[in-house]
Amino acid sequence: MPDDLEIWAGHGAGSFCGKSLSTIPHSTLKEEKQNSKAFQFKNDEKGFVKYILDGQPTPPNYFAVMKQLNKVERPLLLQVPVHPKLNQPAFQKAIDNKLLVIDTRSKNEVVKGHIPGSLHIENGKSFSTWVGSLVDYQPQIVLITDESHTEDLTRKLMRIGMDNIYGFVTDLDKMNVALEKSDLVSIGELKKHLDKKDVQIIDVRTESEYHNGHIKGVENMVLTSLENNLDKISKDKPVIVHCQSGVRAAMAYSILKRNGVKNLKMYSGGINEWTEQKNELVK
Repeated sequence: MPDDLEIWAGHGAGSFCGKSLSTIPHSTLKEEKQNSKAFQFKNDEKGFVKYILDGQPTPPNYFAVMKQLNKVERPLLLQVPVHPKLNQPAFQKAIDNKLLVIDTRSKNEVVKGHIPGSLHIENGKSFSTWVGSLVDYQPQIVLITDESHTEDLTRKLMRIGMDNIYGFVTDLDKMNVALEKSDLVSIGELKKHLDKKDVQIIDVRTESEYHNGHIKGVENMVLTSLENNLDKISKDKPVIVHCQSGVRAAMAYSILKRNGVKNLKMYSGGINEWTEQKNELVK
């Protein structure tokens, strides 16, 4: 192919589609030959494969679903579907029938009061990625959110083929359901447990983040693998989860609560607060 062949990015930098993706939206074959490290393996297939796969992020579960959906005929949506806003009886019926409730509010709101057994996935740029990674496509779901976010959430889920929204709850105070508070620990409380081994402290960040620097004595269990590793969660000692900023820890907290982990706490400050207070990380 000619050196002036234009190459346009199919995915954005920072996505799960590859490691260290460039922020440049387009390039040429000549520029890539000069700048891409992959071209150093021109006659070394094994070296190329090793380079490509080393440090590659684990693809979310929904990637496989999307590949399948892209191969079959699907109806063209001419407008964003409008899903009902549930009243108290409809919401109670959804709970009684064990529909999955996803609380999309901010972690600061959720810790003050949430539906027992709900899954917390905060609305943001990565919302659809986390839903596609943590939620099965089959069950119907109920989303807790502000009324102004219902279309935004519907769009985000449409884009990964998640069309099974039963309805929205836009005013939780009117649902007449007993709420549960999250159990938080401060940085001082966390430090008291580090050398005593009297609790299980879990860092739910990715493996690469963990290896780049973590709190000494804390084990790594990636957020997306939690449900497959419930047998590794202590049943005798209290369990504390944390991440970088608290967002993933809040998701992890809700996952473990849903799966019956009772003596559970969350260090919401995470690595950000830990390093801001001049505490060391180990590699």
